[in-house]
Amino acid sequence: MRIAICEDEKVAAKELAEMVGRQMAAFGVAAKPDVYLSARELLESSVIYDLLLLDCRLDEGTGIDVAKELRERGYGTTIIFVTAYDDYVYEGYEVNAYRYLLKPIDPAVLHKTLSDFVTHFEREKVLDFISGKRMVRLKLEMVRNRLTPHFLSNALSAPLL
Repeated sequence: MRIAICEDEKVAAKELAEMVGRQMAAFGVAAKPDVYLSARELLESSVIYDLLLLDCRLDEGTGIDVAKELRERGYGTTIIFVTAYDDYVYEGYEVNAYRYLLKPIDPAVLHKTLSDFVTHFEREKVLDFISGKRMVRLKLEMVRNRLTPHFLSNALSAPLL
């Protein structure tokens, strides 16, 4: 599982990465979050993340603007906003945010949030790839032990092992 944190405060970013890493390990998920200290770094990355924990107030603008840019590029990444301000909670709905966590982060709330995400993620079967500058997410359909990815007008089918 690929996880990113975008937080411009270095100490807060490190603490959050450690908390998320411990929680994911407790769920048996191998995931060490990548940390971005600026929106620019994150937006220049070509990595496709399953989960993004994003601060709402960044030195270079807002996390909402970053999320809008990712959505315009076609990224279906699950976004959790992490911030000390509740000003942006309603704007988070515009970018289909999964959750909105207030700082200081309550470990029990983070645990519940990540647990819910992992449960949902494990049920979802997708294949992500980048085409040009857009991320493309294919939902994989399993019918009678056959995996069928759908590519535009053609489909490939293969038995599951």
